[in-house]
Amino acid sequence: MAIPQSYTDSKTYMHDCLQFLNDYQWIYNYPNTHILVNKIFEKIPLDWVEYFNKFNTNDFNSLALGIVNENAPLSLKQFLRKLDNLKPKFELKTLPENISFTFPKNISIGIKKKHEILCLSSVVDRICRDKDVKSVLDVGCGLGYLPHLINEKFHFKVIGVEGDEKKVRLAEEYQKKYYPHSIENVSYLHNYITKDSLDTLINLGLDNFCITGLHACADLSITILKLFLKITSAKCLVIMPCCYHRLTINSIEDGLETFLNFPCSDILKRVAENFKIETFLRRPFLRLAAQQSCESWKELDHNAHDIHAKNCLFRAILQEIAEEG
Repeated sequence: MAIPQSYTDSKTYMHDCLQFLNDYQWIYNYPNTHILVNKIFEKIPLDWVEYFNKFNTNDFNSLALGIVNENAPLSLKQFLRKLDNLKPKFELKTLPENISFTFPKNISIGIKKKHEILCLSSVVDRICRDKDVKSVLDVGCGLGYLPHLINEKFHFKVIGVEGDEKKVRLAEEYQKKYYPHSIENVSYLHNYITKDSLDTLINLGLDNFCITGLHACADLSITILKLFLKITSAKCLVIMPCCYHRLTINSIEDGLETFLNFPCSDILKRVAENFKIETFLRRPFLRLAAQQSCESWKELDHNAHDIHAKNCLFRAILQEIAEEG
């Protein structure tokens, strides 16, 4: 786990993360549309409000990056310092220059998704070669862009598994139209992967293969991890989970929520025994991963901030009216 350098063990780090999320749950532990319903403005410390009232656009943009001036309230500085200390330190790697791929024209796929496909393919190649793997199983392959890239650039045999039958048909149509040379080495299987899919994957007959997945949403990433541990012929796993929050709810009662596959970590489970995580690690917490990055705020002008604020508050007013009947 990529814990910050200031921590020497994951148990202490997880404890501090839970403590932080518990202490500041008033910031996030509700739907964004409920800021009036839950009276969030009344929970903001008064010294923060006084400080924010003097802000200009550049000040708000800097705040999103964790930057405040010397006149900031001590409690706000402490909040930002704790937040910065808890941020994992990631090593950013550039895409190899030899990685390129011609995506079909007139296909709705964004720049971000293209970048992710290119990056993941290079990691799959590096790890597969290290493990002397010759074939790849792509779980949740969608329309097949990753399988074709892996085959075309790195010459692996690929089987794409997809739970949406319509996407499987489209993937096969795109293959005939754009990648006819790959028919011998790229194939598709319509199957919705669950914890009971072990025999299905074993019966594919792959030997010494890699399991990969891009945007493995909801519980799929966890399901893949559990299946990987049971398949002896699967030699490596390269997965890029999705940030979306659609985990299966295990139980819900009076605003308390628990999830079928969260937490997974044994250490986090033990640490969580000291907290009532069902009160603050709920769906609003899971949605934090799908929020815009801090970087997206730094270039906003006054008009953009104004539009964003009004959109948020107008929706909150409608929600307040709905709650009041």
